[in-house]
Amino acid sequence: MKKIMFIMPEHVSEIDFSEITQESEDNLTYNELETLTYITWQGDNPSSVQSLIDNYNYPVQDENDIDELSFTDKWMLFIG
Repeated sequence: MKKIMFIMPEHVSEIDFSEITQESEDNLTYNELETLTYITWQGDNPSSVQSLIDNYNYPVQDENDIDELSFTDKWMLFIG
C-alpha cells in the first residue's frame, strides 16, 4: 500500500532516498511557502522514515487518504 508523509524541509536531509519513491531532494514538491514537502513509499515504513516518525511524530497517511489530503489546508498550512 502506498503511504505519504508530510515533513518540514529541515528534515529532508535525514531521508535515505533509496528507501522512498522520490529519487532525490530534487524530486520533492514543496507547498507554496516552501514550508512543507512530502515523501511517499510502498509497504512498511523504511528505517529513515521510521526515524522521522519517532523523532518528530509525523503522521503517516495511506493511499486511501492521499487524494483527500494532498490539496487541503494541511498541505498549505502545517501545524506540527
